[in-house]
Amino acid sequence: MLADFLLAGPGALLLLACILARPITGIVRKHVRPPVLKLVHKQIEDVARLQSRWRNVLLDVLVKITASTVTVEWYLLTLPPVCWFGGVSGAVASISVVQCMAVSTYMACVLKDLLSCPRPAPAACAVSAARQRDRDKAAAGKAEPPPGASLGPSALPSSPSAASLFDALPSSPSGAVLPGAGGKGKGGGGDAAGEAAAAARAAVQVLEEAYRGEIEYGAPSMHTWCALIMPAYSALAAAQVGGLPLLQRALFGSSSSSTSGLVAWLAGLDSGAFAALLVAAAVCWSCWVAWSRLYLGVHTKVDLALGGAAGAAVLGLWRLLGMPMALGAGGMVPYGVGGGGVSLVPDGGSGGVAWLAAVGLGYLVALGGYPRPLAHSTSYEYAVIFLGAALGGLASINTRTSVTAAMLGLRPEAQHGADSAAAGRVAALRAALQAAVPPAVRHPLLIALANFVFIAVFKEAVKAVVLAVLPPLFSLAPPALRRAWQPGAVHPSGCWRPAPPQRAQVVATVEAVGFEGAAQSPSGKGAAAAGLRSRGQAQAVGDGGKAATAPPNAGSSKAERAAARAAALVEAGVLMKSPSLPYDVDFSRKFVNYGIVVYAAFELRYLVWQLLGIEST
Repeated sequence: MLADFLLAGPGALLLLACILARPITGIVRKHVRPPVLKLVHKQIEDVARLQSRWRNVLLDVLVKITASTVTVEWYLLTLPPVCWFGGVSGAVASISVVQCMAVSTYMACVLKDLLSCPRPAPAACAVSAARQRDRDKAAAGKAEPPPGASLGPSALPSSPSAASLFDALPSSPSGAVLPGAGGKGKGGGGDAAGEAAAAARAAVQVLEEAYRGEIEYGAPSMHTWCALIMPAYSALAAAQVGGLPLLQRALFGSSSSSTSGLVAWLAGLDSGAFAALLVAAAVCWSCWVAWSRLYLGVHTKVDLALGGAAGAAVLGLWRLLGMPMALGAGGMVPYGVGGGGVSLVPDGGSGGVAWLAAVGLGYLVALGGYPRPLAHSTSYEYAVIFLGAALGGLASINTRTSVTAAMLGLRPEAQHGADSAAAGRVAALRAALQAAVPPAVRHPLLIALANFVFIAVFKEAVKAVVLAVLPPLFSLAPPALRRAWQPGAVHPSGCWRPAPPQRAQVVATVEAVGFEGAAQSPSGKGAAAAGLRSRGQAQAVGDGGKAATAPPNAGSSKAERAAARAAALVEAGVLMKSPSLPYDVDFSRKFVNYGIVVYAAFELRYLVWQLLGIEST
């Protein structure tokens, strides 16, 4: 027991640090970020050398296939079937793995924005630009900077787009230097800096299309983290609910039927040894995934090391926390422990609902403590989505918050034949489903396909409803409440703002000057046009330029009215993602939307169980 707690200690401390990320942001960025950032730029050349040495068509295909198996889409395709076809134990194990994935994603996103270290290609662009800037200064007759001065923490990029901190080199979100962006040096130094940055960027090739416009930080590597913890914890969760013997028999047959050799040895392993073997296989898999991330040019070695270490730490924590968390929120208790398996029944009380509410509150507190990155990134959005989805899954597992369980009478007191009426409703549903669906259509693959189609359609419908309901609901709240609710993780560089009044004034002035020449022409039309333009200039300049941002009249277009409403929200201190979508509405609707969708996905298990005759109590 002591060893278990010692293994869980690092993960618990890391989780606590993520929850308290906002208060400790200054300390981490002062003492932890600079050495990590130095390692990032020192290891850029290692990434370029690895790509130059190993790049070939076969590895291109292999690493891209690998990348597709460590994505959110892959996990969304593999976890729900375990819930649908695995009975009560499979449902509890799958929701425990979902919680692990959600919390791991949240923690990885927090650490990414806390450290704010760029990915290899943008970092190479920025470092090369800094060196070129020093050479330009020297060529212009300025003193030569000390060796390595441009590579200190103050010169290293803090934005996901890397080069955006260098005022001489404006950058796009992907870190590429914009055409025509010049430096401060003389004699064409700006063009030289742009060429140097472009050359540095080309040295590290970003082979994965999705990452060429990425605005997310690099360290730690979430793919390495999840490639370790997801399969490893899945094996541990399966062992905790007694599912590994079934997997062994499905893969290798029984130990008595196997002849000899490796297959017989694998079939004869006990549950604990087989789980340890699967964890070791997960470690090997994560090492391959880590190498593939280097090959793709999206991470450095320090990113991968941090991701692997953090994944191992959280695995030690979740080995103790994951199953009790799922059982507690589901209002379920284990009984009849034997042979490595656990049978599950509801506790018959309201403890599960209270624990579910506590978990939901904990998720909101965790999101409230999310740190603000040094530049706009998309990591906070992922954290919101995953925690919302995890909470929705927990709500479905609890029979007191499950709509389908309530309709079928599957309350705690109705379990194991205690309520004949509930048993009758379940039997009636099973008979109706099996009569309506021919046996040929009841194949698990066809059922899973139908469920995924339903989920896709349901997700879009829920999205439309939530997006129609939340904006007017939020508009009823006073600005002070909205400012308190909106996420502090949003960086101002990622916010929409109306055009400043000065811009309207400058445009009007330039146009008025352009018409002065026309006014001097012999034609009378030129003078009339100049008079009209002068009046336009006076309207733009009048009242300090406020007329340029005044609300449009009733005859204005729909877009102008929307822009005016958005400008009023910005004036009230509300952060806007776009002219039509405030950030508080956007993040709230994603949390709610994904929570409802995952809730519905887990609710489908009751229909599948009755359709296939799987025991549901």
